Amino acid sequence: MTEQYLTTAEAAAQLRVSEETIRRWCRAGRLPTVQIGRAHRIPLVAITAALAGPYPPAAAPADPPPAPAPERVSLARGAARYEEEEEALYPSDNVPLPAGWTRWNPDRDRARGPIIIG
Repeated sequence: MTEQYLTTAEAAAQLRVSEETIRRWCRAGRLPTVQIGRAHRIPLVAITAALAGPYPPAAAPADPPPAPAPERVSLARGAARYEEEEEALYPSDNVPLPAGWTRWNPDRDRARGPIIIG
């Protein structure tokens, strides 16, 4: 006797859940799948086993990869790197502005009052 396979739509109808739930269970390893060409099919025995319990058991989670060791940086080198990053984020006053732009001047701009739009 050959084993029967169901599509995700057929499996969803059998288990009375959405197709996306079936796909999620397959990706999580809760339902086994067989790839036939580009399509994935679910064995009928897995569906009957799922009907027997509340839901298919979850697969054991994989161990996460170890975290990389932090880079050791001397304080002097770290401070220099911070200044380089700060300069990249906030360029100095030596950088030319686009045409029509002016730099903010606290004395001049506070005297103008708040900006009202509308």
